[in-house]
Amino acid sequence: PIPIALFPEYVAKMQANGGIRLETEYKKFDNGQQFPWEAARKPANKNKNRYANIVAYDHSRVVLERVNGDEDSDYINASFIHGYDGTPRSFIASQGPLPPAFEDFWRMVWEQNSQSIVMLTNLVELGKTKCHKYWPDKTETYGGVTVTLHQSEIFAEYEIRTFILSKAKQSGSRMVRQFHFTVWPDKGVPQYATAVLAFRRKVRALNPRDAGPVIVHCSAGVGRTGAYIVIDAMLEQAKKSRTVDIRNYLIALRKDRPHMVQTKEQYSFIHSAVLEALTCGNTEIQSENCNQAMQKLASVNRKFQMTGYALEFQKFDNGQQFPWEAARKPANKNKNRYANIVAYDHSRLVLERVNGNEDSDYINASFIHAHRGRNAFIATQHPLLETVEDFWRMVTDYDIGTIVMLNNLHELDQEYPKYWPDHGPTKYGHIGVSVLSKQEQGDVICTKLKVTRKKVRRTHEVRHLHHVSWPDKCIPEVACSVLDLLDEAQTSQQQCGNAPVLVQCSNGVGRSGTFCAISSVLERLKTEQVIDVFQVIKRIRVNLPGAVESPTQYMFCYQIIQKYLDSFSDYANYSDC
Repeated sequence: PIPIALFPEYVAKMQANGGIRLETEYKKFDNGQQFPWEAARKPANKNKNRYANIVAYDHSRVVLERVNGDEDSDYINASFIHGYDGTPRSFIASQGPLPPAFEDFWRMVWEQNSQSIVMLTNLVELGKTKCHKYWPDKTETYGGVTVTLHQSEIFAEYEIRTFILSKAKQSGSRMVRQFHFTVWPDKGVPQYATAVLAFRRKVRALNPRDAGPVIVHCSAGVGRTGAYIVIDAMLEQAKKSRTVDIRNYLIALRKDRPHMVQTKEQYSFIHSAVLEALTCGNTEIQSENCNQAMQKLASVNRKFQMTGYALEFQKFDNGQQFPWEAARKPANKNKNRYANIVAYDHSRLVLERVNGNEDSDYINASFIHAHRGRNAFIATQHPLLETVEDFWRMVTDYDIGTIVMLNNLHELDQEYPKYWPDHGPTKYGHIGVSVLSKQEQGDVICTKLKVTRKKVRRTHEVRHLHHVSWPDKCIPEVACSVLDLLDEAQTSQQQCGNAPVLVQCSNGVGRSGTFCAISSVLERLKTEQVIDVFQVIKRIRVNLPGAVESPTQYMFCYQIIQKYLDSFSDYANYSDC
Protein backbone atom coordinates (compact mmCIF):
# COMPACT_ATOMS: atom_id res chain seq x y z
CA PRO A 1 0.00 0.00 0.00
CA ILE A 2 1.15 3.55 -0.80
CA PRO A 3 0.60 6.26 1.84
CA ILE A 4 -1.58 9.00 0.34
CA ALA A 5 1.13 11.63 1.04
CA LEU A 6 3.44 9.77 -1.41
CA PHE A 7 0.73 8.96 -3.98
CA PRO A 8 1.22 12.09 -6.22
CA GLU A 9 4.93 11.30 -6.56
CA TYR A 10 4.12 7.63 -7.27
CA VAL A 11 1.59 8.48 -10.03
CA ALA A 12 4.00 10.97 -11.64
CA LYS A 13 6.66 8.24 -11.77
CA MET A 14 4.23 5.60 -13.16
CA GLN A 15 2.75 7.93 -15.81
CA ALA A 16 6.13 9.36 -16.94
CA ASN A 17 7.44 8.58 -20.46
CA GLY A 18 3.98 7.91 -21.85
CA GLY A 19 2.99 5.72 -18.90
CA ILE A 20 5.42 2.92 -19.79
CA ARG A 21 5.69 1.69 -16.17
CA LEU A 22 1.90 1.56 -15.77
CA GLU A 23 1.56 -0.30 -19.04
CA THR A 24 4.20 -2.87 -18.02
CA GLU A 25 2.46 -3.38 -14.66
CA TYR A 26 -0.95 -3.73 -16.35
CA LYS A 27 0.31 -6.38 -18.77
CA LYS A 28 1.45 -8.57 -15.87
CA PHE A 29 -2.08 -9.05 -14.51
CA ASP A 30 -3.55 -12.52 -15.03
CA ASN A 31 -6.28 -12.08 -17.63
CA GLY A 32 -7.22 -15.73 -18.14
CA GLN A 33 -9.79 -17.93 -16.45
CA GLN A 34 -8.74 -18.50 -12.84
CA PHE A 35 -11.77 -20.42 -11.49
CA PRO A 36 -14.61 -22.69 -12.76
CA TRP A 37 -17.69 -21.16 -14.41
CA GLU A 38 -19.85 -24.26 -14.88
CA ALA A 39 -23.23 -22.58 -14.24
CA ALA A 40 -22.60 -19.92 -16.89
CA ARG A 41 -21.73 -22.59 -19.47
CA LYS A 42 -24.93 -24.63 -19.05
CA PRO A 43 -26.98 -24.71 -22.28
CA ALA A 44 -30.00 -23.27 -20.41
CA ASN A 45 -27.95 -20.24 -19.31
CA LYS A 46 -26.00 -19.45 -22.46
CA ASN A 47 -28.53 -16.92 -23.79
CA LYS A 48 -28.34 -15.05 -20.47
CA ASN A 49 -24.77 -13.94 -21.25
CA ARG A 50 -24.27 -10.86 -23.43
CA TYR A 51 -20.73 -11.94 -24.40
CA ALA A 52 -19.75 -15.62 -24.47
CA ASN A 53 -16.28 -14.97 -23.03
CA ILE A 54 -17.34 -12.73 -20.14
CA VAL A 55 -19.29 -14.72 -17.57
CA ALA A 56 -19.51 -15.14 -13.80
CA TYR A 57 -17.30 -17.54 -11.78
CA ASP A 58 -19.21 -20.18 -9.80
CA HIS A 59 -17.70 -19.21 -6.44
CA SER A 60 -18.58 -15.49 -6.66
CA ARG A 61 -21.72 -15.45 -8.81
CA VAL A 62 -24.94 -13.98 -7.43
CA VAL A 63 -27.22 -16.98 -6.87
CA LEU A 64 -30.90 -16.15 -7.33
CA GLU A 65 -33.74 -17.86 -5.49
CA ARG A 66 -34.99 -20.70 -7.70
CA VAL A 67 -38.32 -20.33 -9.47
CA ASN A 68 -40.59 -23.39 -9.16
CA GLY A 69 -37.59 -25.55 -8.22
CA ASP A 70 -35.87 -24.98 -11.62
CA GLU A 71 -32.15 -25.21 -10.88
CA ASP A 72 -31.23 -23.13 -13.95
CA SER A 73 -33.36 -20.22 -12.76
CA ASP A 74 -30.73 -19.26 -10.17
CA TYR A 75 -28.16 -17.95 -12.73
CA ILE A 76 -27.51 -14.32 -13.64
CA ASN A 77 -24.32 -12.90 -15.16
CA ALA A 78 -23.41 -10.90 -12.04
CA SER A 79 -20.65 -11.33 -9.44
CA PHE A 80 -20.18 -10.34 -5.82
CA ILE A 81 -17.09 -8.15 -5.40
CA HIS A 82 -14.99 -7.77 -2.24
CA GLY A 83 -14.19 -4.37 -0.78
CA TYR A 84 -10.62 -3.05 -0.49
CA ASP A 85 -10.31 -4.62 2.98
CA GLY A 86 -11.69 -8.01 1.95
CA THR A 87 -15.26 -7.28 3.07
CA PRO A 88 -17.40 -9.71 1.04
CA ARG A 89 -20.31 -8.55 -1.10
CA SER A 90 -19.31 -4.88 -1.11
CA PHE A 91 -20.51 -4.51 -4.72
CA ILE A 92 -22.25 -6.51 -7.39
CA ALA A 93 -20.67 -6.25 -10.87
CA SER A 94 -23.15 -7.15 -13.59
CA GLN A 95 -23.43 -7.12 -17.35
CA GLY A 96 -26.04 -4.82 -18.91
CA PRO A 97 -29.26 -6.89 -18.72
CA LEU A 98 -30.45 -8.73 -21.84
CA PRO A 99 -34.20 -9.08 -22.54
CA PRO A 100 -34.26 -12.78 -21.45
CA ALA A 101 -32.69 -11.69 -18.14
CA PHE A 102 -34.71 -8.55 -17.28
CA GLU A 103 -36.77 -10.55 -14.79
CA ASP A 104 -33.62 -12.05 -13.25
CA PHE A 105 -32.05 -8.57 -12.88
CA TRP A 106 -35.01 -7.13 -10.94
CA ARG A 107 -35.26 -10.32 -8.85
CA MET A 108 -31.59 -9.78 -7.95
CA VAL A 109 -32.25 -6.12 -7.01
CA TRP A 110 -35.10 -7.24 -4.75
CA GLU A 111 -33.40 -10.29 -3.20
CA GLN A 112 -30.15 -8.45 -2.44
CA ASN A 113 -31.98 -5.36 -1.13
CA SER A 114 -29.86 -3.22 -3.46
CA GLN A 115 -31.07 0.37 -3.52
CA SER A 116 -28.59 1.86 -6.00
CA ILE A 117 -27.84 0.77 -9.57
CA VAL A 118 -24.84 2.44 -11.24
CA MET A 119 -25.12 2.30 -15.05
CA LEU A 120 -22.00 3.32 -16.98
CA THR A 121 -23.05 2.66 -20.59
CA ASN A 122 -25.54 4.15 -23.00
CA LEU A 123 -28.07 1.86 -24.65
CA VAL A 124 -26.50 2.37 -28.09
CA GLU A 125 -22.89 3.43 -28.71
CA LEU A 126 -21.29 3.91 -32.13
CA GLY A 127 -24.35 2.29 -33.71
CA LYS A 128 -24.12 -0.89 -31.60
CA THR A 129 -26.55 -1.99 -28.89
CA LYS A 130 -24.57 -2.05 -25.64
CA CYS A 131 -27.40 -2.57 -23.19
CA HIS A 132 -31.16 -3.06 -23.42
CA LYS A 133 -33.64 -0.78 -21.71
CA TYR A 134 -34.51 -2.93 -18.72
CA TRP A 135 -36.63 -0.33 -16.90
CA PRO A 136 -40.17 0.88 -17.60
CA ASP A 137 -41.42 4.28 -18.80
CA LYS A 138 -44.30 3.95 -16.33
CA THR A 139 -44.94 0.58 -14.64
CA GLU A 140 -43.96 -2.99 -15.55
CA THR A 141 -43.83 -6.28 -13.66
CA TYR A 142 -40.66 -8.34 -14.07
CA GLY A 143 -40.75 -11.84 -12.59
CA GLY A 144 -43.12 -10.86 -9.79
CA VAL A 145 -41.37 -7.55 -9.04
CA THR A 146 -43.44 -4.51 -10.01
CA VAL A 147 -41.25 -1.56 -11.00
CA THR A 148 -42.71 1.95 -11.27
CA LEU A 149 -40.74 4.94 -12.56
CA HIS A 150 -41.33 7.62 -9.94
CA GLN A 151 -39.12 10.42 -11.27
CA SER A 152 -36.29 11.14 -13.66
CA GLU A 153 -33.74 13.94 -13.22
CA ILE A 154 -31.33 14.94 -15.98
CA PHE A 155 -27.92 16.50 -15.27
CA ALA A 156 -25.11 17.45 -17.64
CA GLU A 157 -23.23 14.14 -17.35
CA TYR A 158 -25.73 11.76 -15.79
CA GLU A 159 -29.39 10.98 -15.11
CA ILE A 160 -30.98 9.74 -11.90
CA ARG A 161 -34.13 7.62 -12.25
CA THR A 162 -36.03 6.77 -9.08
CA PHE A 163 -38.10 3.58 -9.06
CA ILE A 164 -40.61 2.21 -6.57
CA LEU A 165 -40.46 -1.59 -6.29
CA SER A 166 -43.09 -3.87 -4.80
CA LYS A 167 -43.68 -7.60 -4.79
CA ALA A 168 -46.90 -9.56 -4.74
CA LYS A 169 -47.71 -11.17 -1.38
CA GLN A 170 -45.10 -8.99 0.35
CA SER A 171 -46.04 -5.86 2.23
CA GLY A 172 -44.37 -2.50 1.70
CA SER A 173 -42.45 -1.00 -1.20
CA ARG A 174 -38.85 0.02 -1.74
CA MET A 175 -37.17 2.93 -3.44
CA VAL A 176 -34.33 2.11 -5.84
CA ARG A 177 -32.27 4.72 -7.68
CA GLN A 178 -30.54 4.16 -10.98
CA PHE A 179 -27.55 6.49 -11.51
CA HIS A 180 -26.90 6.56 -15.24
CA PHE A 181 -23.54 8.12 -16.25
CA THR A 182 -23.92 9.11 -19.90
CA VAL A 183 -20.46 10.30 -21.00
CA TRP A 184 -18.11 7.31 -20.52
CA PRO A 185 -17.00 5.93 -23.91
CA ASP A 186 -16.89 2.12 -24.31
CA LYS A 187 -13.39 0.67 -23.74
CA GLY A 188 -12.20 4.28 -23.53
CA VAL A 189 -12.02 6.66 -20.61
CA PRO A 190 -13.84 9.90 -19.84
CA GLN A 191 -12.06 13.03 -21.00
CA TYR A 192 -11.45 14.01 -17.41
CA ALA A 193 -12.00 12.54 -13.95
CA THR A 194 -13.94 15.48 -12.46
CA ALA A 195 -17.34 14.31 -13.73
CA VAL A 196 -16.83 10.69 -12.63
CA LEU A 197 -15.80 11.83 -9.13
CA ALA A 198 -18.83 14.12 -8.80
CA PHE A 199 -21.04 11.24 -9.98
CA ARG A 200 -19.49 8.88 -7.40
CA ARG A 201 -20.08 11.43 -4.62
CA LYS A 202 -23.73 11.60 -5.68
CA VAL A 203 -24.11 7.80 -5.53
CA ARG A 204 -22.44 7.67 -2.11
CA ALA A 205 -24.57 10.51 -0.73
CA LEU A 206 -27.88 8.98 -1.81
CA ASN A 207 -27.25 5.27 -1.15
CA PRO A 208 -28.88 4.39 2.22
CA ARG A 209 -26.56 2.98 4.89
CA ASP A 210 -28.67 -0.13 5.43
CA ALA A 211 -28.91 -0.94 1.70
CA GLY A 212 -27.54 -4.11 0.13
CA PRO A 213 -24.61 -4.02 -2.33
CA VAL A 214 -24.50 -1.28 -4.98
CA ILE A 215 -25.03 -2.92 -8.39
CA VAL A 216 -22.58 -1.59 -11.01
CA HIS A 217 -22.97 -2.43 -14.70
CA CYS A 218 -21.80 -1.30 -18.11
CA SER A 219 -22.19 -3.49 -21.20
CA ALA A 220 -20.08 -6.54 -20.29
CA GLY A 221 -19.75 -5.57 -16.63
CA VAL A 222 -15.93 -5.64 -16.51
CA GLY A 223 -14.27 -2.61 -18.16
CA ARG A 224 -15.97 0.57 -17.04
CA THR A 225 -17.56 -1.37 -14.17
CA GLY A 226 -14.13 -2.48 -12.97
CA ALA A 227 -12.67 1.02 -13.25
CA TYR A 228 -15.55 2.58 -11.28
CA ILE A 229 -15.35 -0.05 -8.52
CA VAL A 230 -11.56 0.35 -8.16
CA ILE A 231 -11.86 4.17 -7.95
CA ASP A 232 -14.65 3.90 -5.36
CA ALA A 233 -12.85 1.29 -3.25
CA MET A 234 -9.49 3.10 -3.36
CA LEU A 235 -11.06 6.38 -2.20
CA GLU A 236 -12.65 4.50 0.68
CA GLN A 237 -9.28 2.95 1.52
CA ALA A 238 -7.62 6.39 1.36
CA LYS A 239 -10.27 7.77 3.72
CA LYS A 240 -10.11 4.95 6.25
CA SER A 241 -6.47 3.83 6.23
CA ARG A 242 -4.72 6.79 4.52
CA THR A 243 -3.21 4.41 1.94
CA VAL A 244 -3.96 3.35 -1.65
CA ASP A 245 -3.18 -0.01 -3.27
CA ILE A 246 -4.60 -0.10 -6.81
CA ARG A 247 -2.40 -2.95 -8.09
CA ASN A 248 -3.23 -5.48 -5.38
CA TYR A 249 -6.90 -4.55 -5.32
CA LEU A 250 -7.17 -5.24 -9.06
CA ILE A 251 -5.45 -8.64 -8.57
CA ALA A 252 -8.11 -9.46 -5.93
CA LEU A 253 -10.90 -8.08 -8.15
CA ARG A 254 -10.04 -10.41 -11.02
CA LYS A 255 -10.46 -13.36 -8.67
CA ASP A 256 -14.10 -12.26 -8.20
CA ARG A 257 -14.83 -11.57 -11.89
CA PRO A 258 -12.65 -12.11 -14.97
CA HIS A 259 -11.31 -9.26 -17.17
CA MET A 260 -12.03 -6.49 -14.62
CA VAL A 261 -10.54 -3.21 -15.97
CA GLN A 262 -10.22 -4.05 -19.65
CA THR A 263 -7.58 -1.64 -20.97
CA LYS A 264 -4.34 0.01 -19.93
CA GLU A 265 -6.06 3.38 -20.54
CA GLN A 266 -8.68 2.51 -17.93
CA TYR A 267 -5.91 1.43 -15.55
CA SER A 268 -4.14 4.78 -16.04
CA PHE A 269 -7.45 6.67 -15.66
CA ILE A 270 -8.01 5.01 -12.26
CA HIS A 271 -4.68 6.45 -11.08
CA SER A 272 -5.52 9.93 -12.43
CA ALA A 273 -9.00 9.90 -10.86
CA VAL A 274 -7.78 8.78 -7.43
CA LEU A 275 -4.99 11.37 -7.58
CA GLU A 276 -7.42 14.16 -8.49
CA ALA A 277 -9.79 13.22 -5.67
CA LEU A 278 -6.97 13.17 -3.12
CA THR A 279 -5.42 16.43 -4.38
CA CYS A 280 -8.61 18.47 -4.60
CA GLY A 281 -10.46 16.96 -1.64
CA ASN A 282 -14.15 17.47 -1.01
CA THR A 283 -15.12 21.11 -1.53
CA GLU A 284 -18.90 20.70 -1.14
CA ILE A 285 -20.56 23.00 1.41
CA GLN A 286 -24.09 22.58 2.77
CA SER A 287 -25.87 25.90 2.31
CA GLU A 288 -26.53 26.37 6.04
CA ASN A 289 -22.76 26.17 6.65
CA CYS A 290 -21.82 28.67 3.94
CA ASN A 291 -21.05 31.59 6.28
CA GLN A 292 -18.84 29.48 8.50
CA ALA A 293 -17.01 27.90 5.51
CA MET A 294 -16.33 31.33 3.99
CA GLN A 295 -14.86 32.63 7.24
CA LYS A 296 -12.51 29.65 7.22
CA LEU A 297 -11.56 30.26 3.56
CA ALA A 298 -10.89 33.94 4.27
CA SER A 299 -8.45 33.22 7.11
CA VAL A 300 -4.72 33.00 6.34
CA ASN A 301 -3.09 29.59 6.48
CA ARG A 302 0.01 30.03 8.67
CA LYS A 303 2.07 27.38 6.92
CA PHE A 304 1.56 28.79 3.41
CA GLN A 305 0.85 32.44 4.33
CA MET A 306 -2.15 32.41 1.98
CA THR A 307 -5.91 32.50 2.42
CA GLY A 308 -7.99 29.37 1.92
CA TYR A 309 -9.42 30.99 -1.25
CA ALA A 310 -5.93 31.47 -2.71
CA LEU A 311 -4.89 27.91 -1.79
CA GLU A 312 -8.00 26.47 -3.47
CA PHE A 313 -7.48 28.66 -6.54
CA GLN A 314 -3.87 27.41 -6.79
CA LYS A 315 -5.10 23.84 -7.29
CA PHE A 316 -6.50 24.63 -10.73
CA ASP A 317 -4.50 23.34 -13.65
CA ASN A 318 -3.40 26.42 -15.57
CA GLY A 319 -1.66 24.65 -18.42
CA GLN A 320 -3.10 23.38 -21.69
CA GLN A 321 -5.00 20.16 -20.99
CA PHE A 322 -6.39 19.35 -24.46
CA PRO A 323 -5.54 19.98 -28.15
CA TRP A 324 -6.39 23.30 -29.85
CA GLU A 325 -5.32 22.58 -33.41
CA ALA A 326 -8.06 24.60 -35.17
CA ALA A 327 -7.22 27.76 -33.20
CA ARG A 328 -3.53 27.43 -34.10
CA LYS A 329 -4.03 27.16 -37.88
CA PRO A 330 -2.38 30.07 -39.73
CA ALA A 331 -5.75 31.05 -41.27
CA ASN A 332 -7.35 31.27 -37.80
CA LYS A 333 -4.59 32.84 -35.72
CA ASN A 334 -5.75 36.40 -36.40
CA LYS A 335 -9.28 35.50 -35.21
CA ASN A 336 -8.03 35.23 -31.62
CA ARG A 337 -7.85 38.45 -29.63
CA TYR A 338 -5.13 36.99 -27.39
CA ALA A 339 -2.70 34.33 -28.68
CA ASN A 340 -2.77 32.48 -25.35
CA ILE A 341 -6.58 32.42 -24.94
CA VAL A 342 -8.09 30.15 -27.57
CA ALA A 343 -10.73 27.42 -27.88
CA TYR A 344 -10.06 23.69 -27.37
CA ASP A 345 -10.96 21.46 -30.32
CA HIS A 346 -13.36 19.27 -28.31
CA SER A 347 -15.42 22.16 -26.91
CA ARG A 348 -15.16 24.81 -29.62
CA LEU A 349 -18.25 26.01 -31.37
CA VAL A 350 -18.21 25.05 -35.08
CA LEU A 351 -19.75 27.50 -37.57
CA GLU A 352 -21.40 26.46 -40.83
CA ARG A 353 -18.73 26.62 -43.50
CA VAL A 354 -18.82 29.39 -46.10
CA ASN A 355 -18.38 28.14 -49.69
CA GLY A 356 -16.84 24.91 -48.40
CA ASN A 357 -13.87 26.72 -46.83
CA GLU A 358 -12.84 24.57 -43.85
CA ASP A 359 -11.20 27.47 -42.00
CA SER A 360 -14.45 29.45 -42.07
CA ASP A 361 -15.90 27.21 -39.31
CA TYR A 362 -13.62 28.62 -36.57
CA ILE A 363 -14.57 31.23 -34.00
CA ASN A 364 -12.93 31.69 -30.60
CA ALA A 365 -15.97 30.47 -28.64
CA SER A 366 -16.50 27.46 -26.38
CA PHE A 367 -19.47 25.48 -25.12
CA ILE A 368 -19.88 25.23 -21.33
CA HIS A 369 -22.16 22.86 -19.43
CA ALA A 370 -24.43 24.08 -16.64
CA HIS A 371 -25.28 21.93 -13.61
CA ARG A 372 -28.10 20.23 -15.50
CA GLY A 373 -27.86 21.26 -19.15
CA ARG A 374 -25.11 20.29 -21.58
CA ASN A 375 -23.85 23.18 -23.75
CA ALA A 376 -26.03 25.61 -21.80
CA PHE A 377 -23.60 28.50 -22.37
CA ILE A 378 -21.26 29.71 -25.07
CA ALA A 379 -18.34 31.78 -23.77
CA THR A 380 -16.57 34.03 -26.24
CA GLN A 381 -14.20 36.97 -26.56
CA HIS A 382 -15.40 40.43 -27.62
CA PRO A 383 -15.35 40.18 -31.42
CA LEU A 384 -12.51 41.80 -33.36
CA LEU A 385 -13.44 44.10 -36.25
CA GLU A 386 -12.69 41.26 -38.68
CA THR A 387 -14.75 38.67 -36.71
CA VAL A 388 -17.95 40.68 -36.13
CA GLU A 389 -19.59 38.92 -39.07
CA ASP A 390 -18.52 35.51 -37.65
CA PHE A 391 -20.07 36.56 -34.32
CA TRP A 392 -23.46 37.14 -35.98
CA ARG A 393 -23.10 33.92 -38.00
CA MET A 394 -22.73 32.16 -34.63
CA VAL A 395 -25.89 33.87 -33.33
CA THR A 396 -27.92 32.74 -36.36
CA ASP A 397 -26.34 29.26 -36.71
CA TYR A 398 -27.25 28.43 -33.11
CA ASP A 399 -30.50 30.45 -32.79
CA ILE A 400 -29.07 32.44 -29.88
CA GLY A 401 -31.79 34.41 -28.08
CA THR A 402 -29.74 35.94 -25.25
CA ILE A 403 -26.35 37.69 -25.38
CA VAL A 404 -24.75 38.70 -22.06
CA MET A 405 -22.00 41.32 -22.49
CA LEU A 406 -19.72 41.94 -19.50
CA ASN A 407 -17.12 44.42 -20.77
CA ASN A 408 -17.37 48.03 -21.89
CA LEU A 409 -16.32 49.35 -25.30
CA HIS A 410 -13.56 51.44 -23.67
CA GLU A 411 -11.56 49.84 -20.86
CA LEU A 412 -8.25 51.27 -19.64
CA ASP A 413 -6.17 51.51 -22.84
CA GLN A 414 -8.34 49.06 -24.81
CA GLU A 415 -11.01 49.84 -27.41
CA TYR A 416 -13.54 47.18 -28.44
CA PRO A 417 -15.66 47.53 -31.62
CA LYS A 418 -19.40 48.00 -31.23
CA TYR A 419 -20.88 44.98 -32.99
CA TRP A 420 -24.56 46.00 -32.89
CA PRO A 421 -26.29 49.07 -34.36
CA ASP A 422 -27.32 52.23 -32.49
CA HIS A 423 -30.76 52.39 -34.09
CA GLY A 424 -31.47 51.65 -37.78
CA PRO A 425 -30.70 48.37 -39.55
CA THR A 426 -27.03 47.55 -40.14
CA LYS A 427 -25.57 44.74 -42.24
CA TYR A 428 -22.77 42.47 -41.09
CA GLY A 429 -21.98 40.38 -44.17
CA HIS A 430 -25.20 38.55 -45.08
CA ILE A 431 -26.79 39.29 -41.71
CA GLY A 432 -28.96 42.32 -40.96
CA VAL A 433 -29.37 43.57 -37.38
CA SER A 434 -31.75 46.30 -36.23
CA VAL A 435 -32.79 47.71 -32.85
CA LEU A 436 -36.37 47.12 -31.69
CA SER A 437 -36.12 48.67 -28.20
CA LYS A 438 -33.68 49.69 -25.49
CA GLN A 439 -34.04 50.18 -21.74
CA GLU A 440 -31.71 50.69 -18.79
CA GLN A 441 -32.22 49.00 -15.44
CA GLY A 442 -29.52 49.72 -12.87
CA ASP A 443 -26.23 48.45 -14.24
CA VAL A 444 -27.82 46.52 -17.12
CA ILE A 445 -28.80 47.92 -20.53
CA CYS A 446 -31.26 45.63 -22.32
CA THR A 447 -31.42 46.09 -26.11
CA LYS A 448 -33.89 44.04 -28.13
CA LEU A 449 -32.51 43.25 -31.57
CA LYS A 450 -34.01 41.80 -34.75
CA VAL A 451 -31.56 39.55 -36.61
CA THR A 452 -32.19 38.56 -40.24
CA ARG A 453 -30.11 36.16 -42.30
CA LYS A 454 -30.63 37.15 -45.91
CA LYS A 455 -29.74 33.82 -47.58
CA VAL A 456 -32.24 31.73 -45.63
CA ARG A 457 -34.69 34.58 -44.99
CA ARG A 458 -34.82 33.77 -41.32
CA THR A 459 -35.56 36.36 -38.66
CA HIS A 460 -35.39 36.05 -34.91
CA GLU A 461 -35.22 38.29 -31.86
CA VAL A 462 -32.17 38.58 -29.60
CA ARG A 463 -31.94 40.27 -26.21
CA HIS A 464 -28.57 41.93 -25.65
CA LEU A 465 -27.95 42.36 -21.90
CA HIS A 466 -25.00 44.66 -21.27
CA HIS A 467 -23.60 44.90 -17.73
CA VAL A 468 -21.79 48.25 -17.66
CA SER A 469 -19.91 48.25 -14.34
CA TRP A 470 -17.79 45.11 -14.13
CA PRO A 471 -14.13 46.16 -14.54
CA ASP A 472 -11.66 43.80 -16.27
CA LYS A 473 -9.91 41.21 -14.02
CA CYS A 474 -12.02 42.51 -11.12
CA ILE A 475 -15.49 42.17 -9.66
CA PRO A 476 -18.62 44.28 -10.28
CA GLU A 477 -18.95 47.61 -8.46
CA VAL A 478 -22.37 46.52 -7.15
CA ALA A 479 -22.16 42.82 -6.35
CA CYS A 480 -25.91 42.16 -6.37
CA SER A 481 -26.22 43.55 -9.89
CA VAL A 482 -24.95 40.15 -11.09
CA LEU A 483 -27.96 38.46 -9.48
CA ASP A 484 -30.21 40.94 -11.34
CA LEU A 485 -28.36 40.14 -14.57
CA LEU A 486 -28.84 36.39 -14.00
CA ASP A 487 -32.57 36.98 -13.48
CA GLU A 488 -32.75 39.01 -16.70
CA ALA A 489 -30.92 36.28 -18.62
CA GLN A 490 -33.21 33.60 -17.21
CA THR A 491 -36.33 35.58 -18.15
CA SER A 492 -34.95 36.10 -21.64
CA GLN A 493 -34.19 32.37 -21.99
CA GLN A 494 -37.72 31.41 -20.98
CA GLN A 495 -38.96 33.42 -23.94
CA CYS A 496 -36.54 32.03 -26.50
CA GLY A 497 -36.38 28.29 -25.81
CA ASN A 498 -33.45 26.00 -25.33
CA ALA A 499 -30.65 27.72 -27.25
CA PRO A 500 -27.44 28.39 -25.30
CA VAL A 501 -26.86 31.74 -23.57
CA LEU A 502 -23.99 33.57 -25.30
CA VAL A 503 -21.72 35.16 -22.68
CA GLN A 504 -19.09 37.60 -23.86
CA CYS A 505 -16.36 39.67 -22.19
CA SER A 506 -13.03 41.10 -23.36
CA ASN A 507 -11.16 37.77 -23.43
CA GLY A 508 -14.06 35.31 -22.99
CA VAL A 509 -12.65 33.61 -19.88
CA GLY A 510 -12.45 35.97 -16.87
CA ARG A 511 -15.80 37.65 -16.42
CA SER A 512 -17.57 35.20 -18.77
CA GLY A 513 -16.25 32.20 -16.82
CA THR A 514 -17.22 33.83 -13.52
CA PHE A 515 -20.77 34.55 -14.74
CA CYS A 516 -21.26 30.94 -15.96
CA ALA A 517 -19.79 29.55 -12.72
CA ILE A 518 -22.12 31.63 -10.51
CA SER A 519 -25.10 30.56 -12.61
CA SER A 520 -24.24 26.83 -12.27
CA VAL A 521 -23.49 27.06 -8.54
CA LEU A 522 -26.85 28.78 -7.94
CA GLU A 523 -28.67 26.23 -10.09
CA ARG A 524 -27.44 23.40 -7.86
CA LEU A 525 -27.97 25.39 -4.67
CA LYS A 526 -31.65 25.96 -5.48
CA THR A 527 -32.41 22.26 -5.93
CA GLU A 528 -29.95 20.51 -3.60
CA GLN A 529 -28.97 23.16 -1.01
CA VAL A 530 -25.31 22.33 -1.76
CA ILE A 531 -22.55 24.68 -2.95
CA ASP A 532 -19.35 23.57 -4.70
CA VAL A 533 -17.64 26.53 -6.35
CA PHE A 534 -14.30 24.75 -6.84
CA GLN A 535 -15.72 21.74 -8.72
CA VAL A 536 -17.98 23.90 -10.91
CA ILE A 537 -14.99 25.94 -12.10
CA LYS A 538 -12.86 22.82 -12.50
CA ARG A 539 -15.53 21.42 -14.82
CA ILE A 540 -15.83 24.68 -16.75
CA ARG A 541 -12.05 24.76 -17.27
CA VAL A 542 -12.18 21.41 -19.06
CA ASN A 543 -14.00 23.26 -21.87
CA LEU A 544 -12.72 26.79 -21.27
CA PRO A 545 -9.06 27.02 -20.20
CA GLY A 546 -8.35 29.76 -17.69
CA ALA A 547 -12.02 30.38 -16.83
CA VAL A 548 -12.27 32.63 -13.73
CA GLU A 549 -8.92 34.36 -14.00
CA SER A 550 -8.01 35.53 -10.54
CA PRO A 551 -8.34 34.66 -6.85
CA THR A 552 -10.46 37.86 -6.61
CA GLN A 553 -13.00 36.53 -9.12
CA TYR A 554 -12.87 33.11 -7.42
CA MET A 555 -13.67 34.68 -4.04
CA PHE A 556 -16.43 36.74 -5.66
CA CYS A 557 -18.22 33.50 -6.69
CA TYR A 558 -18.50 32.61 -2.98
CA GLN A 559 -19.47 36.15 -1.94
CA ILE A 560 -22.30 36.41 -4.44
CA ILE A 561 -23.69 33.04 -3.29
CA GLN A 562 -23.61 34.30 0.30
CA LYS A 563 -25.42 37.48 -0.79
CA TYR A 564 -28.03 35.30 -2.48
CA LEU A 565 -28.52 33.27 0.70
CA ASP A 566 -28.66 36.45 2.82
CA SER A 567 -31.56 37.69 0.71
CA PHE A 568 -33.68 34.97 2.33
CA SER A 569 -34.47 35.44 5.96
CA ASP A 570 -35.78 31.86 6.03
CA TYR A 571 -33.48 29.36 4.29
CA ALA A 572 -36.25 26.79 4.11
CA ASN A 573 -38.11 28.68 1.39
CA TYR A 574 -35.48 29.24 -1.21
CA SER A 575 -35.83 26.05 -3.22
CA ASP A 576 -38.99 27.67 -4.61
CA CYS A 577 -37.14 30.63 -6.15
